[in-house]
Amino acid sequence: MHRVETNSFVKVKLVMDYLSVYKLKTKKKTSYDKWVSAYGLVCNKAHLTEEGLSEIRKIKKEINLLNSITGKTGDKLA
Repeated sequence: MHRVETNSFVKVKLVMDYLSVYKLKTKKKTSYDKWVSAYGLVCNKAHLTEEGLSEIRKIKKEINLLNSITGKTGDKLA
């Protein structure tokens, strides 16, 4: 198991490039795909509008719900 942390939008692109080559295979992939869509909204400054912020909150809730199905983040979805 590996853990990657960054607080830089520049470095996030490196992680995204890596994960486009070495795909995730568990439910982390679904969470990651949702996170990428939220990241795209932030990059396009949608978070500055109420509608965009609501969409990001919805995505966040979906990720949290997905992660709470089993209480673990690495289990495969059945």
